[in-house]
Amino acid sequence: MRKNPSGSNPEQKRKHARRSISASVSYKILTPSGDMGMTQNISEGGLCLLLNSDLVPGTVLEVKFEHPEKASKSIKSFVEVVWQNQTDKGYLTGVKFI
Repeated sequence: MRKNPSGSNPEQKRKHARRSISASVSYKILTPSGDMGMTQNISEGGLCLLLNSDLVPGTVLEVKFEHPEKASKSIKSFVEVVWQNQTDKGYLTGVKFI
């Protein structure tokens, strides 16, 4: 289990306001495999995801998800894993847009 680098609550040091969303997200590590997860929240700077994979900070992912309020709008981006905490449901994962 990885903690956020400072060991403090990640919500206390955010540069951008968060907005709760819940949408299925597909992602692939930039290697041959990929997996599925769920978004937790989003900001201008990144996402919080609930994933099945234990990832190392610095891992680059390609994510794709449907905007929950505009079903016809798909969002696709590259992100970098910043922190990860293991939970009973998977790995809560903070990523930043790159």
